[in-house]
Amino acid sequence: MINLYADDTAISATNKNTNFVTRALNKHLALLENYFNLWKIKINVDKTIAVLFTKRRKPVTPPTLYSTPIRWSQTTKYLGVILDKNLTWKPLIIYARDKFRKSLKQIYPLINRNSNVYLYHKLLLYTAVLRPILTYASPVWGYAANANINLLVTAQNSIVRCIVKACMYMKNANIYKATKIPPLKKHIQDLAINFYDKLPTINNSNILNMENYTPMDHHRRPRRILLDSYNPP
Repeated sequence: MINLYADDTAISATNKNTNFVTRALNKHLALLENYFNLWKIKINVDKTIAVLFTKRRKPVTPPTLYSTPIRWSQTTKYLGVILDKNLTWKPLIIYARDKFRKSLKQIYPLINRNSNVYLYHKLLLYTAVLRPILTYASPVWGYAANANINLLVTAQNSIVRCIVKACMYMKNANIYKATKIPPLKKHIQDLAINFYDKLPTINNSNILNMENYTPMDHHRRPRRILLDSYNPP
């Protein structure tokens, strides 16, 4: 499967046999090389990486692009989403938390305890500017372990308590009920339900060709390799 968005290109292949996956990727990369040469598109092979989504530790032969082996990586970033090889989503969640803190510093004078801005506007700034950073692509990683998601929950709890000037003895549940802001886990769940309900109406060939997923926790998952490549500026 190939996914194109602007100058960001990702190729994925799935099979229990990693050698088969590598051969399939090499076959497709050969076709892409002809396309790139025909349209005079230059690809930076050094910035092209491959990720093997598996718990297997045995070395696997990497695919090649222009006769150059593509280096294996533990993570890759595609459309702002960081994918780690074990799909724990911890690198993505840490990245979102750090980005949230960086953005918070810029508007903190407006929403801190001593700010004269009305409470309604403070909460609006949080839900419109800061919360989307925490929940970006959450329908994809929403099943991550609670220990990881709690990093984001703590970030929201801290800033909401600051906005409403909460005292130590005030419970988070009461604060969310009074402000009518859902807890972060509930908000992530609502976003996921809304996203998956709209999937059947999305006119995208990759989505339309996706097979129905049936969880089989007692079966081993197939190994998947993702290539992430983009054109240099």
